[in-house]
Amino acid sequence: MQIAIKCLYLIPLTFYLLFAGCEKDFAPISKNPDSEPVESKLHLDLIDTDVREAWLRLTVDSTFNADTIEVTREQYIIYRDTMMVRDTVIYDYYFPLTPDPVYYYRAYAKHKGRKIQITEPQEAQMLPVTSHNYTWEIDTIGTFMSILEGVWGTAPDNVYAVGTIYLPNFPPYNSTRIVHWDGKIWQPLNFDGNGPEAIFGFSDSDFWIAGDWGSPSTQRAYIGYWNGTNWQHWQLEFETLKAIWGTSSSNMYAVGVQGEIIHFDGASWTSMPSGTDYLLNDIWGTSENDIYITGRNSATGEGILLKYDEGTWEKIYDGHSIQGIPLSGQAITIWGQNPYKYYLLVFNIQPAFI
Repeated sequence: MQIAIKCLYLIPLTFYLLFAGCEKDFAPISKNPDSEPVESKLHLDLIDTDVREAWLRLTVDSTFNADTIEVTREQYIIYRDTMMVRDTVIYDYYFPLTPDPVYYYRAYAKHKGRKIQITEPQEAQMLPVTSHNYTWEIDTIGTFMSILEGVWGTAPDNVYAVGTIYLPNFPPYNSTRIVHWDGKIWQPLNFDGNGPEAIFGFSDSDFWIAGDWGSPSTQRAYIGYWNGTNWQHWQLEFETLKAIWGTSSSNMYAVGVQGEIIHFDGASWTSMPSGTDYLLNDIWGTSENDIYITGRNSATGEGILLKYDEGTWEKIYDGHSIQGIPLSGQAITIWGQNPYKYYLLVFNIQPAFI
């Protein structure tokens, strides 16, 4: 019997370049060893840490050569290179990394087995494990047929949600497009724009809304911007928008149906080629050069993942494969905490045989 099974995947995508196995080589190093000279041909910098992970960047001067370069955490070798890679990111998740303690990393260059260059130790504080004793509370916002499309906030007591929210006795109409949470109650906000589907911002006086305007048969792209005092509106002749993100209010991106991607440079909105006609659901990044877009084709069940690359958008997941990771389905949303670790939500419908 053949049964179609719907699966929802939350997939951590950890991007890294090079790493090596755990090998013991010498005694644990101290933070400030007195006997080892510190020189500057090698450069090791801590990028970020998590509960059981650390990211470091290793650079080697162009004029420097050695037989081997190693990076250690305490007595463990976490990286070994004999090819003289000049610039690389090292991802450390090896045993026995545990939550909360401090670890020290150093890079060594070796020639004929002798250490000839040593970096200053890099102190890495692991994050503690947070409590899992959470209590979810359900808030009912609006009445029958209310729909929330997007949410964004700066603190637990400062959250905005957008959509179509029907509220009794809310003048001059019985619906609003934006509500605000102050930690106690949801309050409707006055909004004279069009249909919002997404919200993103930087502060209470600096946030953006994306969505649509026009009749159901002729809907086009809508953008709204709140500066703390007034709304600014754009009714654009682009496709309807589903998500918005940016690094600042002079560098904003919005995505939507039919593969639409538009960019704001602080003065005007312009379209960017996406290379696809899929519905683009979401956009997220960690810097102006590290941005991802998710998309899907509901008819075929296929998805797409785009990555920003020096002004263009590169497909890194199209249909049923993603950089060697077995994956298929519709890419729904994406979020990341740094350039090396993202979470991708994929909705998958495929047959399974029982």
